[in-house]
Amino acid sequence: MTLYILNQHAFHHAGFQELSAMTPEDHLLLIEEAVTAALTTTADEKWQSLMCQISVLYEDLLSRGLADKIDNGCLNGFQVIGMRDFVVLTAQHNRVVTWS
Repeated sequence: MTLYILNQHAFHHAGFQELSAMTPEDHLLLIEEAVTAALTTTADEKWQSLMCQISVLYEDLLSRGLADKIDNGCLNGFQVIGMRDFVVLTAQHNRVVTWS
């Protein structure tokens, strides 16, 4: 189980193709500038191709003025989590990979 943390817009990042090799046990967390990628409806097909859970960090949505886009704890189908859940994710996964 690997936790992947992405802090830049996913579709501008060379590592996006590596994300396609993720398994259902893996988790992708969008932080910092990458949270804006969750709003990209033109990339829905790419997101749907990933075989993992995807979350977005609430504090980074808030700092970018995007908290009003959250609906029932989700943003465009992605679970929105806080810092406490971020810490839990790092403890639950055997490996953490950060792309910047």
